[in-house]
Amino acid sequence: MNVLTIEEMAVTIEDITPDSGQFDIESMMRVYFSAKAQADEYTRFADSAKERIESVMLCEPFASMTTSVGVASITAGSVSVSYDAKALDILCNDDSYLADRISMYRKESIRKGSLRIVQAKG
Repeated sequence: MNVLTIEEMAVTIEDITPDSGQFDIESMMRVYFSAKAQADEYTRFADSAKERIESVMLCEPFASMTTSVGVASITAGSVSVSYDAKALDILCNDDSYLADRISMYRKESIRKGSLRIVQAKG
């Protein structure tokens, strides 16, 4: 697939809308994959620059550096703790005392499903 230019993507987005009566999923996917390809290329540059900034800051005893274009700082490391909810549910099924004790701390959230777009191979 040829990557569209930014101008081509803009024209496609403007010209093809669900209201226009000529909505074209394939064209929208072409815009999507072209934009992702360009974004991924920029991300590689940003990641490389970030690695180099970090290597300089780690070689020197800098927690923060300020320049005319921005500030870079290294935060302290931290620890994240998680528990296996399925395992705790199994334990709670067997132990009502434990279930009563930890039930007030249980938080559930529902995640919205998302659209997944995969580029065709070939």
